Amino acid sequence: MSLSVKENREGQVLVLSPQGRLDSANAREFQALVMGRIDGGEKSMIMDLSGLAYISSAGIRVMQLASKALKESGGQFMLCAMKDHISNVFRISGFDRVIAIAGTLEDALARFS
Repeated sequence: MSLSVKENREGQVLVLSPQGRLDSANAREFQALVMGRIDGGEKSMIMDLSGLAYISSAGIRVMQLASKALKESGGQFMLCAMKDHISNVFRISGFDRVIAIAGTLEDALARFS
């Protein structure tokens, strides 16, 4: 299974929804997309992970880079709607303490307003 990314705008917030598997085979392309949006001026980004079936360390690295880039530019970044096995990966790796995570997209959007 490959990766596709849906994009949606909720007011000033860009919501990216990766669908499928995020691994070393497609992490560079995904990183280029995400960082391209940030470099293009996006300041508020939510990553809706409800459609993500798998994430590798390469995928987590992209999330970390996006979070860091947005924080450094005064923006906001948040993950939301993770399946349990994806949430466990972030918890076990400790990234749940570094990157903001909300239970649902609605919760994430409420935290941005």
